[in-house]
Amino acid sequence: MAPLRRLTVVSLFLGSVLYQVVQLSISIVLPKIQSDFGASPGQLGLIVAGFPLGVGVFAFLSGVWVSRLGPTRTVVAGLAVLSVGAFLCALTPSAPTLFVARLVAGAGVGTYFPVTVGLLAANTPESRRAIAVGLLVSVGLVVGGPIGFLGGAFGVTRFGWRVVLGGVGLVAVLVALVAMWSFLRQPLSLASSSRVPEPTPIFRTLRNPRVWALNFALLGTLNAGFTAVAFLPTYIVSAHSGWGLEFAGTVVSVALVLTLPGGLLGGWAAERGRDRRVVLAAFGAPAAVLFFLIPYSGEPGFAVVVAVAGLLLGAVLAILFSMPSHIPEMSGAQLPTVVGTIDGTRILFSSAYAVVFGVIVGLSGYPIVWALTSALGLAFLPALVFVPANRSMASPVGSGDVTPGQ
Repeated sequence: MAPLRRLTVVSLFLGSVLYQVVQLSISIVLPKIQSDFGASPGQLGLIVAGFPLGVGVFAFLSGVWVSRLGPTRTVVAGLAVLSVGAFLCALTPSAPTLFVARLVAGAGVGTYFPVTVGLLAANTPESRRAIAVGLLVSVGLVVGGPIGFLGGAFGVTRFGWRVVLGGVGLVAVLVALVAMWSFLRQPLSLASSSRVPEPTPIFRTLRNPRVWALNFALLGTLNAGFTAVAFLPTYIVSAHSGWGLEFAGTVVSVALVLTLPGGLLGGWAAERGRDRRVVLAAFGAPAAVLFFLIPYSGEPGFAVVVAVAGLLLGAVLAILFSMPSHIPEMSGAQLPTVVGTIDGTRILFSSAYAVVFGVIVGLSGYPIVWALTSALGLAFLPALVFVPANRSMASPVGSGDVTPGQ
């Protein structure tokens, strides 16, 4: 396995950063969009749901695109679609058309992001794979989060939300150009062979019960994180108007920055020979509980709750996305489909829940909906018992789990 060139690594990580910039920039400008369009809480939920809906649907199909276009062309094509969708967001005249534009942007991300995870995992030594994947996800949040939140908060108060979303489109074009140049200099493969061994790996993946067990186990916990990031600025404006949008952007940005040490911690824990199911539960359960505390926290307590949740969710993401690369029938050419299935299921659930969240807020207020969000995070975790024991190569001799995923 040839070492990855710096430009190649940069292009893969820029794709992760861009994912978070596009996803999070809408959250901080949502109150202004609500004012301009006169949107109801339910319509805001649809706007938030548009992007993850596009990501979720097209993440399922990423393995199909790889089998037809190859991994590097799939990444570039996805970035191009994202660029178009991001520019459309800046030009949209109404809430329904903004939903469609966000859907297009999400389709681009869903096409390329699972492939970038697969390319990094396939071209990283197994002993460092969990940490590398954890860094990919965490750096995206750490860099993309502040750009999306703090940059969005600065831009929307001075130039308006259309300029903010148009700027995101320009960044997407630049990242696509960097990716094209890096892949021309260093073509990458998902396996040791240059060809994908199975033309439609998606069907094999969809029949694999291990993938679906992983999907459902972390569905509620990651949904809670997505919901918090998407709705915290609107929640603060509605329930704590004195705190201000810049406070909201700062608190959420700090939480996203903390996903980096969280991702490193999760990657380290996943490679220590422990059962990864136990490690996931150890990070996921307390993260879910924290979201229940949001409506009952004062300004300092709120900041602490959100920050610790970011740290724990960074660990969860690092472990979750690295696990398939350690299971033989999910690695290699199958990996983008597996990652796409996991990410797609999670995001489709979150997009549907975003609509439910907006409706419940309008009917019952925030305390009820934050309690429901927390409860869902805990309710899905028992599905981990259906995931086979999965230990790293650091497992003690004689533990009975020498082969990952055995």
